[in-house]
Amino acid sequence: MDPGRWSNRKRAAVVLLAIALILASGWFAWELLRPRTIREVMQTDPWAAGATVDLEGEITGISRVNTSLGREVYLELDHYSTCGPIVPGAAWDVRADPNGTYRIGDRFRTTVHFVAHTFNGDPAVVAPELPCPFPVLPWAIGAVWDTVSAVAGFALLYRETDTNGWARYEVLTTSGDSYRPAVLPLTLRRSPAVLAQDPGLRARGSINSASAWEGAMALQYLLVSGNFRNAPIVDEMASLLDGTSRNGTVRYADADGNGWLDDGDWIDLRPSDPGTPTAYDTYMVQVGEAGGQMVAYAYGGAYALNGRGGPRDLPADSFVTSGLVHLRHVGDQIAAKVASTLEVTRVRWGVPQPLSELTFRLSVNQTFPEATGNLVDLPITLPSGVSLSFADSGAAGLFDAGDRFLVANLDNRTPVVLTVSGAQATLGEARWFAGYGHIIGRLPQLTLTATGSGPYLIDTGVPFWHPELEMNRTPRAALRENGITVLRDRPLVNGTIGTFANGSVTFVDADGDGFLSQGDAFVVQGAPAARYELEVSAVFGTVSQRVTFGA
Repeated sequence: MDPGRWSNRKRAAVVLLAIALILASGWFAWELLRPRTIREVMQTDPWAAGATVDLEGEITGISRVNTSLGREVYLELDHYSTCGPIVPGAAWDVRADPNGTYRIGDRFRTTVHFVAHTFNGDPAVVAPELPCPFPVLPWAIGAVWDTVSAVAGFALLYRETDTNGWARYEVLTTSGDSYRPAVLPLTLRRSPAVLAQDPGLRARGSINSASAWEGAMALQYLLVSGNFRNAPIVDEMASLLDGTSRNGTVRYADADGNGWLDDGDWIDLRPSDPGTPTAYDTYMVQVGEAGGQMVAYAYGGAYALNGRGGPRDLPADSFVTSGLVHLRHVGDQIAAKVASTLEVTRVRWGVPQPLSELTFRLSVNQTFPEATGNLVDLPITLPSGVSLSFADSGAAGLFDAGDRFLVANLDNRTPVVLTVSGAQATLGEARWFAGYGHIIGRLPQLTLTATGSGPYLIDTGVPFWHPELEMNRTPRAALRENGITVLRDRPLVNGTIGTFANGSVTFVDADGDGFLSQGDAFVVQGAPAARYELEVSAVFGTVSQRVTFGA
């Protein structure tokens, strides 16, 4: 074979190999240096402190949000999001220059810097350019707990942090209720470290990826959902009347000076400085809680992410935009049936909402299914004969102060719930007993313990004070002797509350406070061979307990 042909072939092969190597090296160089997508960055595991990476993507969402750090801009890139909308429609994934101009569809590029942090004492890695997962996930937990607190009694909504590091939380009562501060204790609990609680995180040794942060925050959510009682108390008040907590990190202000904890009052919080600018701790401040138990008739709590300079949070006006109202029972017309009037007494937050966008839900005597419908379709009459009508007092087509509902043809003492909702949230809810009115706070579960062999002593257990347990209100006692009722519906007085053929029942207000409360007792004198059953109730049987004793 011609040696020249081999030479030409060898030269061609070398050229082709060189071209392939050049192309390969170019591809590797491009792959090494090209910007990463948000998905690639979020799925990198682990994140390394000190590393940087260029990030680029198409803008598919834009949010301008007021935070405790100031006004910020967050972007969603390439329709990729891991935190979801705390505020409906909001993007949380990439922090941008708040002074910049951004448009959907534009390309956005930034450099992500991974920095060593600590979170509740555990090592962690955070990228300031990626607010999701940190601090957005703690903010999300806080927003959820604000809603839970509002249902349990009242919310504590973050408003601002002053230059001394005091964070102000405003009391928000969804129905405009007022509470007695003397019976409301306060605790401040600090979260324990999380790595030790999960085998996967413990093996990892650091919260150093998006998935690790999600796991750590899932543990925080479980903590907030009921296990914070296991966290150490770092400060407390025996009651809000103390004004300032034992260690001086929490203070209470009766903003309107009316002597009640009510709408617009303040809880100020300044936990200990975590030590460095990259250290964060989480806390739970709880009103109506002590020793791991909810020990009061109302509850309010706030989950706080604390860094240098005080808590880092979303001010309430960043996410409470629904036009929340105080919908209150204002009176009854009582005849053979009862007609109850409910009124919007205040638009507490946001702006009045169009009536055309609102729905109602009515429950009478705990019946299901409830009556539901559109507000603009009222009035209606239910098959039971109960009717519901609405009057737009301002005739402006908005759900605003002065608007009224009339719920008619109700049986006296019937429990009723009326709820008004918008597309994204409940705007107002009223709960009442027809012919009586609204019950403030949650009701305690009574216990009765009988001892002795005649006279019989029945000790009363009441886990917390409640205004409805006042002796001249709804508490009642009834007694059965050998299955036959001998005393019925007897109001409580400090002394004899009733006599019958074989004896009597006496109530002992042991502490003299005028309420059915812990440590009070009943004394029953009866026939030696009889069997007795004492029933104590309040709020028309909503609170009720029985105890049997005797032969």
